[in-house]
Amino acid sequence: MVLDFGTEAVKVLLQGRRFLKYFDDYDYPGALFRTIELVFSGFEKKPEQVLLSLPPNVLKARIVSQVFKRKALQKVISKKEEKEIEDAVLQRAKKETAHNFSQVSGILPEHIRFVSLRILDRGVKIDGYEVPRLEGYDGKILEFSVLAVFLPGSSTEIERILRQKTADFKIVHTAEGLMKLIKDYPDGIFLDVGGQTQIFLARGRKLEVAGDLGFGGKIFSETISERLGLREKDARLFKERYSNKELSHESSSKIKEMFYFPVRVWFENLKAKLKETQGGLLFPSNIFLFGGGCQLPEIKEILETGKWGNIAFFDAKPKVKILNDPQFLTSLLLKSYAQKSY
Repeated sequence: MVLDFGTEAVKVLLQGRRFLKYFDDYDYPGALFRTIELVFSGFEKKPEQVLLSLPPNVLKARIVSQVFKRKALQKVISKKEEKEIEDAVLQRAKKETAHNFSQVSGILPEHIRFVSLRILDRGVKIDGYEVPRLEGYDGKILEFSVLAVFLPGSSTEIERILRQKTADFKIVHTAEGLMKLIKDYPDGIFLDVGGQTQIFLARGRKLEVAGDLGFGGKIFSETISERLGLREKDARLFKERYSNKELSHESSSKIKEMFYFPVRVWFENLKAKLKETQGGLLFPSNIFLFGGGCQLPEIKEILETGKWGNIAFFDAKPKVKILNDPQFLTSLLLKSYAQKSY
């Protein structure tokens, strides 16, 4: 079973079946606990394995660069030394990630729980040259890219509930599932536009950036709710009908007008986040969209026609593509990743 919790809904995959349930009132962690109970109550037999992904405001991922200087320069790296170096690098990455996140969030480092730490594929260099592994090579300066996945707070209650429901569960992040996707799309900016937006950058089949925005599809539902005086649930349905071109021309025009400012707020925040990661390099010209929110036509439109300012791409302007099955793509990627890692 895959349980992919977003900011507004949970997506479930089980034995070839899939379904989506929106939260009437998202009050984490209450809605999360209630929905876990609800999902499992429908099955007589406990699933053997459960993969759980949590909303981007709960489960975080960061790519951390680390440099390690060897002392025994003339010796070829043995398997034992490789293990010692990798352990040291992962501990450094863990400490740096906790410190950096604490600085921006105010959460104490000791209250940040790490779900996984891994050195990325194509993420190891010796004296500037990429190598598949350390063992069998010599050199002085070792560079690593580490993916850190963590929860900014205790996950004890989530884990307690899951242990009652299944013998085997694993918490996974979209960034981990994305590893499969970047083999097919080696260079690009990947935007998971759910209730909030997650940002990933890949170059040369290597994941370089994982981050998130506080803005996504939820601000469009809130805009309709406020402007039309609808309950959030009804506003979300109205938004979906608009995305599916099911409204009259007059109604669609009014909704498009309502979205003029929210989509620009989203775009400006996206540009600011990308600017933080640019580092003087050109961005890949391909932008790939997935997540339920990307089906709003305004998202693709502003990425293609908006003013990017001093953010530079390889081409004059980016090419934007909505990936297949955008609503459930994250769930499918996580399932594929986990089948290999179990």
